[in-house]
Amino acid sequence: MEKPKRKFAWVDELAKKTGEVAMEEARKHNTYIVYTDDEGQRVRAYPDGRIEVIKEGE
Repeated sequence: MEKPKRKFAWVDELAKKTGEVAMEEARKHNTYIVYTDDEGQRVRAYPDGRIEVIKEGE
C-alpha cells in the first residue's frame, strides 16, 4: 500500500535543498551550520563531517 501524498510535500523538497545550499556555503566560508536533528537536539555540522551537540545555554 502506497503512502498518500501530502498536500504540501513540496515543502520537504525545499527544506532539503535549503540545507544542501547552506552546507555548500559553510564549506565555501569554512564555517558550520546549525540545525535541529531527528532527536530534537540542536547541533553544529562542520564541512569536515564533524557534528557537535550544542548544550543548552551555549
